[in-house]
Amino acid sequence: MNGTATQLPSGTAGHGQHRLARQVLAVFVAAAFVAALVTSARAAAPPDVQNYEFFAFGNVVDDSNQGTLLFIGRGELPFSGWCTSDALADTDGCPDPTNPTSIFDSAAVLRIFTDCDTIQTCTTTGTFKKEASIRRIGHLLTGVFFGVGHGFTWGATDTGACIIAPATYWDAENAACISISWRPSPAAPGSLSDTQRQLSEDAVQMMKNLEQAYNLPPGTWVSQEKITAAGRPFALEAFSLLNKAAPQGFQAGALSPELFLTAVATSVSGLDQHLATQRASSPAVQAYDDFAVEVFGMPGVQFGRYMVFLIGFILAGVGGWGSKGNPLVVLTGFMLPFLPGMWLWVPFSWPAVVIVVLILFAAAAVVRILVK
Repeated sequence: MNGTATQLPSGTAGHGQHRLARQVLAVFVAAAFVAALVTSARAAAPPDVQNYEFFAFGNVVDDSNQGTLLFIGRGELPFSGWCTSDALADTDGCPDPTNPTSIFDSAAVLRIFTDCDTIQTCTTTGTFKKEASIRRIGHLLTGVFFGVGHGFTWGATDTGACIIAPATYWDAENAACISISWRPSPAAPGSLSDTQRQLSEDAVQMMKNLEQAYNLPPGTWVSQEKITAAGRPFALEAFSLLNKAAPQGFQAGALSPELFLTAVATSVSGLDQHLATQRASSPAVQAYDDFAVEVFGMPGVQFGRYMVFLIGFILAGVGGWGSKGNPLVVLTGFMLPFLPGMWLWVPFSWPAVVIVVLILFAAAAVVRILVK
């Protein structure tokens, strides 16, 4: 021992800490900058929305569902504004109604409100109950289903249905709200047979209105007071079990199970199609969809996809920790499986861009670790 202590090169530890701090700061600055650019580029005035008629039906589907409630109606996202917007998931059918152009789920929604001071002010004075995404532009049917215990007062005049281009997607909100027509009577909901009869009549009439709005030849979507197989996808977009709840309103060929696939928008992913098809073929899956909306605030299709990618999160993260024992590898493992989901669901939004930027920096750091 000569009393001489071994020392690290002067400033080594501090230099490493400062370099790490600069790298972290650069990540967040770059992410914020890109997010700001994308947000400013996407922000736009919301296109026009129209709301023409809305009905409420109690005791739908079957006798075991006494107390259920279905809101269904007809509206429009006019081609003139929506065909030129950045909300389009595809442009193949713009403005051809037989090859519908779909939009991203957050771009337009149906929302149901109660306790509105006036119907026109439902979005600001009413109590929000539930929403459903609108996936088609042009003239359309839309709806939302409530299970037992929904809390609505039958016949209430302060209940409204609003078709909305929401401020969460656009730089302002544009809403068209309309009062509810309680069917078959505002005094009390009908029995199962009464509901089936009235819902069948109203569904057929709404499909006739769509047919006329698109200037299609009579008999294209409704023939002999029945919804045809060609009109069935439009009807099931409002309620996936409409052909079961209103069987008298559909032609026999439009009731066949194999046609469930045609009710799915043409531009959604394979996973969307599978989940939507399962939802359409089972009341149990309809209940799952209601649960996803009530608890997590998102449609069942979206919730199901996020659960799939969450499983990918866990597997990739655990695998990364086991192979490298490095927290940065685990972070990257958790983020990478989520990236496809972000692009599938909201392909052009600032959260997606932030995640992409962070993943790129994390991936670069992992590569540096692996090559050392």
